[in-house]
Amino acid sequence: MKCSRFYLMKEDETLYMAKLKYDKVYIAEGDNFHIKKKKKVNTTEIKRDCRGYNIITSGDQEFKIKYFKDCGRFPMTVTFPYNGHKICWDHKETNYQDFIKEESKKKPRKSTKNLMLQNSHNLPTFILRKMKKNLYEVEGFPTVDPVIVFSIALSGIIGPITL
Repeated sequence: MKCSRFYLMKEDETLYMAKLKYDKVYIAEGDNFHIKKKKKVNTTEIKRDCRGYNIITSGDQEFKIKYFKDCGRFPMTVTFPYNGHKICWDHKETNYQDFIKEESKKKPRKSTKNLMLQNSHNLPTFILRKMKKNLYEVEGFPTVDPVIVFSIALSGIIGPITL
């Protein structure tokens, strides 16, 4: 049986691929890798925990994504290292209109997976939108490592094991 696969793409180029196997997600650069060879290739691992959080390990850094149960949704908060500082993004209460980009003709679907995170100044810093079945769009700061953005997006899509 094959693992679920996820791809982070920018325009038509695949930056990262992820595979979900049991309670772990393995992420590597490119569009194909084998989990058995992950020690040579893999850069990031997400361990899903049944206590309401995911642990992301990327290179020499580790951080947690904490979930809160809210009527079938799983809002989250994340604190991760960035340029020697700790950045904290919290869940932002939103409505469907907040996910529509003004310059885009494509509209996202209404979904419990749509997610917006904000910084300490209550400004949006991360947006995850469901565009169609099995297709999500993610926006984050361009200076944040794409593998961290991908890890946060995957955590928003797959959620915790259970709460």
